[in-house]
Amino acid sequence: MSWAGSIVLDDAQAAEVVRHADDRQLAVDGPSAAFVVTGWSPGTAELRIRGTGSEPPFR
Repeated sequence: MSWAGSIVLDDAQAAEVVRHADDRQLAVDGPSAAFVVTGWSPGTAELRIRGTGSEPPFR
C-alpha cells in the first residue's frame, strides 16, 4: 500500500531538519510509517511526502 500527502511543520527550519533526516517516520492515528520527501517550496514549512507500508500512519 502506498500513500501520499503533505505535512506542515512549525516553521521552515523544522521542515529543513525533517527534509535532511536519515530516518523519517510519521504517526498520526495509527502505526508509524517511513516516508520520503517528494517536494517542498524553499522557505516554507510544508513538505510533500510519500510512504509505503501495510497501513497508512493515519485513519
